[in-house]
This record gives sequence, structure tokens and C-alpha cells, in this order.
Amino acid sequence: MEKVIAEIIISALVLTMLFISVPLYKNNKQLMTDMAGQTDYSEKIKGVMSPSIIDSDLVDGSQVVSVIRYYEQEGGVCIDVITDHGMQKYNSVTYEESTFKINYSKKFSTKCDYLDNILKRIMYTQVN
Repeated sequence: MEKVIAEIIISALVLTMLFISVPLYKNNKQLMTDMAGQTDYSEKIKGVMSPSIIDSDLVDGSQVVSVIRYYEQEGGVCIDVITDHGMQKYNSVTYEESTFKINYSKKFSTKCDYLDNILKRIMYTQVN
């Protein structure tokens, strides 16, 4: 008789644990789905917010500075800027006007280097 009571108590505990764990599993599954959706949304926003860089395009100096500042935080892209005053490389480094001045109104030609369809280097050359 004691064995039967012990088995009933154990069965009741197992059923209780099942009733508790199934809703938790569903909540975790929903949480993971929501997180994946937010990640997808963040990636879409990032794609819209990233600067559009077209190879062989002419851009203003202000756009060059914007790209330097963007990739300072994103990283992974080396940016070379060539002006009448010299050359400066930016690789996860911010633009400082006191170090190397880029005239906002000057025009720059753009050359991009890719590795496996991933942007690795941008070269801006000032056009007279």
C-alpha cells in the first residue's frame, strides 16, 4: 500500500512539473521568436542607415567625412583619403580636422576594394 501511495505522489509531482514546464517552454519559444524578429529589424535598419558607396562615384568632402565617422564605429573598412596636402589612412579612427583637413566642398573620386563581396577598402582621391 505504501508503494502505491509513493507512486501516486511521484506521478502527481511529475504531472505538476509537466504542467509548469510546458508554459515555460512556450514562453521561451515566443521570446526567442521575438528576439529573432528584433534582430532582423535591426539588420534592416542598419542596411538603410549605412552610407551608400558607389565605386567610381564623385562625392563631396562632407560625404567622405561622414563615411569615415560611420566606419570608425562599424570598423572593418580601411579608408584612404588623398588630397592636395597629402594622404591619410583611417581604420577605425575618427576624423580630426586638426590632424588632416578635408574640405567639405571639394569633390572626391571613389574607388572601392572588395573581398568576397565584402567592402574592405575605400580610396577617396581629391579631384581638382
